[in-house]
Amino acid sequence: SIQRLEPSPVLHGKRLPHDMKYPVYMMHMYQNLMSGKFKDLSIRGEPILQESDTVLSLIAKGCTQVDNRWTLSFDMSSVSISSELRLAELRIHLPSFQRSKNVTLDIYHTKDNLKRIFLGSVAIDSIVTPVSSWKVFNLTPMLHHYLYQKGRFSNEQYTEIKATSHEEQKVSCNGLLAERIMLVVFSTDRLSSKLTGSPSRIETVESSKYIITEADTRDTGRRRHRRNRYTLDSIIRSGFYSRPVGDDKTLCKRVDMIVDFEKVGWGDLIIYPKRFNAYRCEGSCPIPLDENFKPTNHAYIKSLVNFFDPKRVECPSCVPVKMRPLSMLMYEGDEIVLKHHEDMIVEECGCY
Repeated sequence: SIQRLEPSPVLHGKRLPHDMKYPVYMMHMYQNLMSGKFKDLSIRGEPILQESDTVLSLIAKGCTQVDNRWTLSFDMSSVSISSELRLAELRIHLPSFQRSKNVTLDIYHTKDNLKRIFLGSVAIDSIVTPVSSWKVFNLTPMLHHYLYQKGRFSNEQYTEIKATSHEEQKVSCNGLLAERIMLVVFSTDRLSSKLTGSPSRIETVESSKYIITEADTRDTGRRRHRRNRYTLDSIIRSGFYSRPVGDDKTLCKRVDMIVDFEKVGWGDLIIYPKRFNAYRCEGSCPIPLDENFKPTNHAYIKSLVNFFDPKRVECPSCVPVKMRPLSMLMYEGDEIVLKHHEDMIVEECGCY
């Protein structure tokens, strides 16, 4: 997945105060992801959480109850159509709702609580899990239909919201209730799903296309190349193979690099973690390179050219060759999002 961090708002003289309280459920989900223990997640949610790179929580903008019929409104403008929708779960944790039977839920999209678009209805028998104290409903087909088939909530689809009659029991969605009625949307970046992994590398010297094999030496059509290739092979297997560039230099390795989001200007955006170890790479690369430093084919040849002619090319550099993502709970506009940002933590260093 490819999720890019935006420039720090502090660089532009901006501060982003958030006096809103983030849902405790989202923090629990983050902790579940970090610990690998998926408590309070639905049967569908557990595997999809691990496969998704973005989890968006939408707090109900309005909720009205008339007998056993509930009307719930959400602002779904932040649900991106450029991402692949994996799962949309409506989660309700209200005592009055728990005691209701044969409930029908009418779901709406709204931006200003003045106009809204009807998305569909769902009955109580579509509940996902009876074990959790949360009542969970799968709204994936409903939301998918309106996101990808009918377009992006066009103006002509909106209808006026009628005033609530005195017979209706209106349930406020402010304060504590904001944590108890939410739509949780799991998605994956479309571009990331098309990526097929990193380019292959030469894992051992013997597998390099530049090194002749024993079978190749029997090929009479390649006899004129034997001398050069055996020379190359002998260099790679020689004692020079692990020689660093300078006697006083440390070989390429991974070292700590602690990042504090408060100090880099993202303290107002990041809920958790507030700091993490990103690591970095430092040190010199041996000439010629060996496979312990995970070089590419190009880096192998570059190191050999440098060995024979140091003035022609520079030495390979110690850089990250394997990265892993960092999961962050953060503010995105007025919403709370759990995102997996790629290439945030160095796992291995090598010479390129």
